[in-house]
Amino acid sequence: MIEKAQITEEDFILLLAKLFSHIKLISRKEMLEQKIKAKELMRTIDEEDYPFVAAALSLGSDGVIWSEDKHFEKQSFVRVIKTTSLDKFVS
Repeated sequence: MIEKAQITEEDFILLLAKLFSHIKLISRKEMLEQKIKAKELMRTIDEEDYPFVAAALSLGSDGVIWSEDKHFEKQSFVRVIKTTSLDKFVS
């Protein structure tokens, strides 16, 4: 991955540290609380993607999905960012 990104190992470690500082682990209980709502919201788009929506919903306004999946563009319930805009999100 470092070779593909054409960055040094040190820059890679700094990037990971910055990225992980924005990640929150979500408990099973929090996910289950949003499961039904997420399934209903994604029912007509792609119901198999409901776990990602449930995770984002459980974080409230801080919930974001990082994905290139075009299905997420069809919903407006949670914020979605693409890899190309990731640097703006974690700055």
